[in-house]
Amino acid sequence: MARSRPLDQVFLQLFGPESDEEVECGVYVFKSLNRVLDSRSIIRHPTVTGLTLCKAWVSKDFQASVLAAVAAEGWFEGHGMSTNQAMRFGGLPEWAVQLAALLPVQQAFPAEIASRQPLFDQLIANSYQPGEGIKAHIDLLRFADGICIASFCSPAIMHFTRDGCQRQSLLLEPGDVLLLCGEARYAWEHGIDSCQEDVWQSRKIKRARRMSVTLRKLLPQHA
Repeated sequence: MARSRPLDQVFLQLFGPESDEEVECGVYVFKSLNRVLDSRSIIRHPTVTGLTLCKAWVSKDFQASVLAAVAAEGWFEGHGMSTNQAMRFGGLPEWAVQLAALLPVQQAFPAEIASRQPLFDQLIANSYQPGEGIKAHIDLLRFADGICIASFCSPAIMHFTRDGCQRQSLLLEPGDVLLLCGEARYAWEHGIDSCQEDVWQSRKIKRARRMSVTLRKLLPQHA
């Protein structure tokens, strides 16, 4: 019978070592992430308080239906040209409502967030061409605590930084969902580097087109 891996090794597999020096020294050598976690998992980040990674949370069929719906609605086409962002306020598309209903908010969010109705009323979808990233940022304060980020298509590494020096990274693969609240939402910036290829635990990952969907709740004074 195979022994389970120690919890600290699972954290390292998911979030990587804490410094570039550890990567360069080759202290940590791991197999593919999918060899460690082969089913849906809810992982609270050990350092970024309020950050929960929902691994493989969106099924491949659901991912395909979301991508088909976005393509059918022409979200990234407008005024005769391509655009990389689409926003919706108020009534969200049915697939976004279904996505929100799938989230393990009771485990990830405080009760006052998990129980609010509606949980989210604003959506932003971003389309990234190969090599594109997004500058480190904190979501606008017009949005309430409790944010969902779902990843589709290409994998990418997201970095979390605090006070310009602390840095934590994690690999987002298709179907992964991040839930942010508290410090993860307000104190840590998150962003993705612009590059053609990511390196994660000695594994090279070539970037392809990626889409992210962020669900948020607009504060009443901004509604």
